[in-house]
Amino acid sequence: MHRSETPFDRLRGQHKLKSVFKRFRLETPKFFRKLRNLGLVVTAVGVTLLASPIELPTTVLSIAGYLTVAGAVAIAMSQAVASDEFEM
Repeated sequence: MHRSETPFDRLRGQHKLKSVFKRFRLETPKFFRKLRNLGLVVTAVGVTLLASPIELPTTVLSIAGYLTVAGAVAIAMSQAVASDEFEM
């Protein structure tokens, strides 16, 4: 805890974290569900290329790494979007 930080500041931070987790459990809009599924496919392709038993060129492995990260980010961001009914 920093000197300027009070115990109440820590509680506010915990409240924000709880609201993020609550947001993840809410209904996701249709567009973002499709984006999440696309992110799953992109991540699966990237991981499949990275884990392939044959030797692939370095460029392909680099692209596979980027696909994996991009898919994971798309999944996380799409899941974090909530419907308009959400109140902070």
